Amino acid sequence: MTNLTAQPVLDPANQVPTAPATSAPPAPPPPTTAELIDYDDAFVRLGDRLPDGSTIVVGMVEGDSPTPGQAGSYTPDVQHPDFRGLDIVRRSGPSNVSGHAQRVASILTGRRGIAPKLKRLDCFAVNHWMTQGYLNLAAPREPLHGADSPRVFSHSWIASDAARAVPVLRRVDWAIDKHDVVMCVGINNGKDSLMPPTLAGSYNAIAVGVDNGNSSGGGTTVEGAGRAKPDLVAPGNMTSFSTPAVAACAAILLQWADGMVVDGHRDANRAETIKAVLLAGATKHRTWTPAPGRPLDDHLGAGRVNLDHSLRILDGGQTTPGSRITRGKAWAYATLPPRQTHRYILQVPERIGGLGEVSIALTWHRRIDGQTIAFKSSTNPDGPQRSLWYSAPRLADLDLRLVRIDADGQTVSTVAESTSRIDNVEHLYLKELPVGRYALEVTRDPDHEQLGDEAWDYALAWRLEPGDSD
Repeated sequence: MTNLTAQPVLDPANQVPTAPATSAPPAPPPPTTAELIDYDDAFVRLGDRLPDGSTIVVGMVEGDSPTPGQAGSYTPDVQHPDFRGLDIVRRSGPSNVSGHAQRVASILTGRRGIAPKLKRLDCFAVNHWMTQGYLNLAAPREPLHGADSPRVFSHSWIASDAARAVPVLRRVDWAIDKHDVVMCVGINNGKDSLMPPTLAGSYNAIAVGVDNGNSSGGGTTVEGAGRAKPDLVAPGNMTSFSTPAVAACAAILLQWADGMVVDGHRDANRAETIKAVLLAGATKHRTWTPAPGRPLDDHLGAGRVNLDHSLRILDGGQTTPGSRITRGKAWAYATLPPRQTHRYILQVPERIGGLGEVSIALTWHRRIDGQTIAFKSSTNPDGPQRSLWYSAPRLADLDLRLVRIDADGQTVSTVAESTSRIDNVEHLYLKELPVGRYALEVTRDPDHEQLGDEAWDYALAWRLEPGDSD
């Protein structure tokens, strides 16, 4: 069994110290996670129509693995009243109660959770999840994703062995791309800590940091070093507890998206769409600033997850390339051949006096050519035939631009662009956009791809806030 040393992303040094007793009146309680991610705003706006996660199976992977013949500690307390009505499935065998898992689960779901009415939570110990439980690592076969497998995963653990990370990351990216799984993965605590290779090095997962910036940054270290991570941040003081907040938001969005698919928005529940909607909806801190040439802030990603913003974007519906943008919050999912450009026309009329915040996110997947191949050993050609799972990666190079155009559609100037050569996310953010005629452009640069004529799927999401017309 391949064994990566996994640790819960939990650092007692990052705990908020207890304030000394004083005679001053008690301070007001700090905002809750629900308030900070605008869950409350979504609830006030939608009421009983707000999804509760009840139709989505979520997987929770914890770092403590059982010793053969003994119970591990990777699950919450299945008897706890907060989880009444929740089927907690011990996918990795017998388990004692883990205090870490208890807190992670209570953020995800239950009486005080963000997705309060989950019906099923599949719990895994990390080494079992990576091998026989899901990824099938070290077996000559693809990951074990079936019809009843989780559609969202929350990973509040890290592993630092870069040499063993590559096969894990390729299987993770394969599962996300092939089965539209949304995987939310924690990074390390501490602003000066390195980005952990597993699982933050995944192209297709959503790497989650802490919204105070006190978690690792500076980009990935494997499988394309320097890619922008984290993708998002969330409240929680430690990444163990910010990650399930994003996973819960993803479950809520997926439940809403499933209903949209029934209504004809066929790509609403794609993993790329959910990721783009989450990134475009994120709230920016006043210090948010990407370094030149990078799509995301080194420690804050696209910003703090905002459930209400992202629900509004998703609910705005699917737009097709070449269309005029008629809703300030919406998205597109399309397939782009090489050497082509998709345009989305945006008219900012005089009567509204310009736009306020403009947040646009473009996401696409790394593809893994996963297949089982048979071969003979070169040192023992007369020996038995062997098999392995071949996992060659491929990645398109997409760019995102906002350009000003004239009445004939000709480009007058470039307003903003995100053109990373190594990332599979691009992001534009403007604090205001004047009156005018614009186009959002998604392009491909085949000189950096070597992919022939292979077309590529992408998701594009935007949030265009009204300006101050006064």
